[in-house]
Amino acid sequence: EGSSTPREPWLQLLLSLYYDKEDYPAMAGLLERLATGFPKASYWRQLAAVYSHLGREKDALAVGQIAYELGFVTEDKHLQNLARMYLLHEIPYRAAAVLERGIAEELIEQDSEAWELLADSWLSAHEQDRALGPLEKAAKLSDTGDLHVRLGRLHVGQERWEEAAEVLQGALEKEELDDRGRALILLGMALYQLDRLEEAADAFADAVDEEDSRLHAERWLMHIKRRLARGR
Repeated sequence: EGSSTPREPWLQLLLSLYYDKEDYPAMAGLLERLATGFPKASYWRQLAAVYSHLGREKDALAVGQIAYELGFVTEDKHLQNLARMYLLHEIPYRAAAVLERGIAEELIEQDSEAWELLADSWLSAHEQDRALGPLEKAAKLSDTGDLHVRLGRLHVGQERWEEAAEVLQGALEKEELDDRGRALILLGMALYQLDRLEEAADAFADAVDEEDSRLHAERWLMHIKRRLARGR
């Protein structure tokens, strides 16, 4: 009773008054007291949100990291938000660690979005081999062909032509595909490297019909036709 520390309900009331007045600097100061004096997940989340609102993104990330280490960040959306904050601040390894642990502990739903975010984290860390598995899982769970194209581009970049051809053909079989021309160009390149020239020519011929890929496809077609004319 004689303590000089204000009771939590009084501080909560004061916080609501600051919120009504949209006094975010005052809210930040009060939430700092609440988070340290009465450690609860909700105070840490609110504090991170207020810091973000004030443009104090590094402080928001630091709060998110402390809350995570204290075991307060356990919900799917909050774990993914923390990973995105790490990516925003170019700390991809920590983003990947948060996601991998969350998936392993079944705190994060293993849907296409979560696997894609993990793949993005490894790609941001220039760990292409470690991005392959998550991106494959994301593509399989996706209703569109766009992630297949991303995966195909990754295979092409690492000269895995068989894998690239297979996944890009899968992309083109999807009803929804944003960049069909890119998929056809990548497929044609993979088939060309596999010395499947007639199939490559068919892919590039289809790419000619796509405005964004027409010029590139036409150059490939001319080259393949010259090779075929002289007996490969």
